Amino acid sequence: MRSLKNGVLEDQDFELYRDHKNILREDIFKLDSLSDYTQVEPLGKFVRIRYDRQHWSKIVFDKNFIIDDYGNFSPTTAMTFSGFMGFSRISKMVPLNYQINI
Repeated sequence: MRSLKNGVLEDQDFELYRDHKNILREDIFKLDSLSDYTQVEPLGKFVRIRYDRQHWSKIVFDKNFIIDDYGNFSPTTAMTFSGFMGFSRISKMVPLNYQINI
């Protein structure tokens, strides 16, 4: 989520797909950066994501959401993860108050 917020998906080896075609972030997300968070409006019902050219995931969107500077998103019911992100997400999460240099 932090890569989406910061506009560095490609730099972090993420690729977005819709209908088996590689798409740009702007094709699926409308971002509005505010002082403490970024408002995200999905422009479709789902997106497929390939990470590091080998790990596939799918995110199904239910509603708009926000992302804070740490990559936390709210509301947590705004989307559902499946595939690689769905299986590995919980084990890689850190507490909401985890501090990083941003």
